[in-house]
Amino acid sequence: NSQNSYNSLIYTVLKIKFITEELMPVMEARYRMDSEDKTLLGHSTGGHFALYTLLNEQQLFQRLEVTCRQKKTP
Repeated sequence: NSQNSYNSLIYTVLKIKFITEELMPVMEARYRMDSEDKTLLGHSTGGHFALYTLLNEQQLFQRLEVTCRQKKTP
């Protein structure tokens, strides 16, 4: 459904905006961090978000890790 895809994209863009404009400044103020050396970790659906961010906002993170749960086979 194209409406769901559009909504998902808007949600993803808003998440990136939250991370860069609200979360990162708070983290950098509270914790000793190297603001030029950041890693993004995405698990499962968060992995889709991490890959989108890698492809569209490459300047935000220097490293990326994507994981997913391995399904058990009978």
